[in-house]
Amino acid sequence: MGQGFSVEPDAVRALGDLVLRASAGADSYRRWFDRLVSAGAGFDTERGEGFLAAAWSKLDEWQRAGLSQSRFAADLAGGGGHELRCVAHWYGVVDARAAELLDGLNPEPDAPRIPVDEVRDPAAAAVFRDAVPVGYGGPDPNAITDPAWWPVKAEQEREKLLDLGGSLGDVAEVIKMLTGSDKDFITMLADLLVGDWTVLQEQAVLYHDAAIGLENIAANINQGRFGIQGVWKGEAADRAKNWLADYRACVLQLAQYFHGACRAIQALAKLAYHMMQEIRHGYSSAIDIVLLILTKGKKLGLERGVRVAEVISEALSQLGQRGKLINIFQDPELRDIIHLVLSFNEIVGIIQTWISAALGLAHAFAGEKTLDELLEATIAMGEPPQWPQGYEHRDAECPAKSRRVKL
Repeated sequence: MGQGFSVEPDAVRALGDLVLRASAGADSYRRWFDRLVSAGAGFDTERGEGFLAAAWSKLDEWQRAGLSQSRFAADLAGGGGHELRCVAHWYGVVDARAAELLDGLNPEPDAPRIPVDEVRDPAAAAVFRDAVPVGYGGPDPNAITDPAWWPVKAEQEREKLLDLGGSLGDVAEVIKMLTGSDKDFITMLADLLVGDWTVLQEQAVLYHDAAIGLENIAANINQGRFGIQGVWKGEAADRAKNWLADYRACVLQLAQYFHGACRAIQALAKLAYHMMQEIRHGYSSAIDIVLLILTKGKKLGLERGVRVAEVISEALSQLGQRGKLINIFQDPELRDIIHLVLSFNEIVGIIQTWISAALGLAHAFAGEKTLDELLEATIAMGEPPQWPQGYEHRDAECPAKSRRVKL
């Protein structure tokens, strides 16, 4: 208050154009979030709940928040930009004395001045030029397959595991016989990994890109705030400047939210990657043991004139009849096979524990009860912003006022 009244309509119009460009930039991210949401989940539930399905409720919540929040950012800036252009026109045609008298009727909190060191390009700000171009044409295809990202590493590790299961041949049948279960660990593992895991990387890259894009939009809004502060003064000017400050703060908060989502997905994929590595090491050991069982079983089967399956069945039968252990020790070749079966069972137990742990991680992630690095990343996200109401000039007959009157 008490700063006087002055306005340069052309500057207000240029500010409106800058805000409209910010709106278009935010909307370009909104369109990509819309594509991501419309693509659906990266899994199906016909084979039970795998890792992606267990984690999906949280992942889907975040991407839908990305869609709605980027829409808020675009719509608010769009409305504000059109309102500012209308205000510029109004100032150009209204009586200057009448505009000044009207301006003093509605006091506003003084808008803080923007120091020059908080503006990326002060010279460009004076003519309301963007500090950085905004707008998004979609993720870089190279980023989607960049092996430096944890989701890509996890997808590659997943493929290695599935390739192991797809090339077992007779070994798979022996594994099923040894586990004595309709759902052996190979099937359990395939169910754990079901789905299109590339969706994790697509989400992570989009959050990363959107966060940087929003930071650039915030920088451009600051350009406008800096450029207008010396050429539009008064209560209405403070109202517009304060609205721009609130809008920029929300844009930065949303950028933080997106950065956090990207880091959280990376942390989730990192944990999944290390779990899959442990499973693969156990998997390889189990296969090696089964190959030894097959080799020894074939040799013993040839000596006795029976099939390998019968030898393995006898070993399992003897293992289940502890009262006849003395017979086992009198048959060293069968004893060796039984020792291998015991080792196999131990490793399978470890593999099943890791599979359960991976599913537990996905459930914990969905329930926001995650650990260490993942928990820290999730907490760092914060909450989506509480956006200000749309900008409206109190006196000019502009679209914002028309919409409010209709309501």
